[in-house]
Amino acid sequence: MFRREERESFFSSFKYKIAMKRIFFILLTLLTVAGISAQSSSKVFIPTERVHNFGKIMEKDGKVSTVFQFKNIGRKPIVIENVSAWCGCTTYSFTKTPIKPGAKGEVKVTYNPYNRPGFFSKEIVILTEGGSSYTRVWVKGDVIAFLHPV
Repeated sequence: MFRREERESFFSSFKYKIAMKRIFFILLTLLTVAGISAQSSSKVFIPTERVHNFGKIMEKDGKVSTVFQFKNIGRKPIVIENVSAWCGCTTYSFTKTPIKPGAKGEVKVTYNPYNRPGFFSKEIVILTEGGSSYTRVWVKGDVIAFLHPV
């Protein structure tokens, strides 16, 4: 069927492919772990309140908002790079200018309870320092539903 050289060539290339796949998998795993550990919780951008509880809110009354204040306790100005809420029911606005040491910045969070009866808890992540640090805050509450016209 196959000459010995052809068989050896086939198996050596097959072993080579497996070895390359293993190396690729190991490198991919290392890069993923390095990327995850590159972000850390901010030690210098501290919220005055970490969880805001709206309590019971009436769905018919519409959107509710709160303002989270953060203090820069570091030695350098901090810029809020981005804010993520992961849900269309939660919107935000934030301080765009650098926050000097000792000064405060703000993130305004608005929750829309329309068609979302019951308990809710939403996490908001604030990225700072070029995206390498984050601070998490939450809004929560209980939406009291009303009858929607058909």
